[in-house]
Amino acid sequence: LPAPWLAVRQALAERAQTERAQNQHMISEAEYFAIYARHLPMDPLAARHLSRYLHQTGMLLHFQNIPQLSDWLILDPAWAMSAVSRVVHYPLLRQQGGIFSASEVANFWPEAGYQQRQTQLLALLLALELAYPLPDGERWCLPQALPESPELCKQLRLYREQERDIHPYTLAITFGPGNALSRLIVRLHRFLHPALPVLRFDAVFCLHGAEVRLDCSTYASEIGIKIWGGDRVRIDAFIHAQLREINHGHAAWPVFMR
Repeated sequence: LPAPWLAVRQALAERAQTERAQNQHMISEAEYFAIYARHLPMDPLAARHLSRYLHQTGMLLHFQNIPQLSDWLILDPAWAMSAVSRVVHYPLLRQQGGIFSASEVANFWPEAGYQQRQTQLLALLLALELAYPLPDGERWCLPQALPESPELCKQLRLYREQERDIHPYTLAITFGPGNALSRLIVRLHRFLHPALPVLRFDAVFCLHGAEVRLDCSTYASEIGIKIWGGDRVRIDAFIHAQLREINHGHAAWPVFMR
């Protein structure tokens, strides 16, 4: 790394220790710019390029494309991951069908260090593709805690099952993350079918003029895909692109008919 970059990185590491001692774990982008300007000529684009690199290497977290997080740098990723883990493993979420209200987050993060950052921590759940806000603006959904109701599963399984205009195939996730579908649900939550239930391993989306069902309830290592209508080639390419991103840029997984 260039010497000035190393100097900025060291200054951020020292600042992280100071913030941690005060039970603070984030600084504003403006504060980061001030640190950057002490070592390099100030250029917001260049400064964000460096913070993006430090984000990619895991030294800090700076989600530049998430509005509630773009103005903040999380200097202690372990603190952030601990906060996220509390939500994922919160015992009552499964009883609530994976749904929680914004007012409930105090139960996840009762300590002062977390309570001061609840807005940013909720945005972090979205940035990490773990939870998404529901249309009412008051509640959130954690797909990993969604129900697996046999009745709802049957409802989705029988949806448009008798129609001939269908394009079914199975996508084998041979080396992808085990939570690929739940991350897809978060990533594409704006396209979820408004009249159908969303389950942990099964969901229907409205994409590019088509209805698309993604289902991994049969085999954990596979995603079954059914497409009704629309441009199927375009939809196939879109789904593969999303999964490649989730799988950190690796090539598309093998596709085969079942």
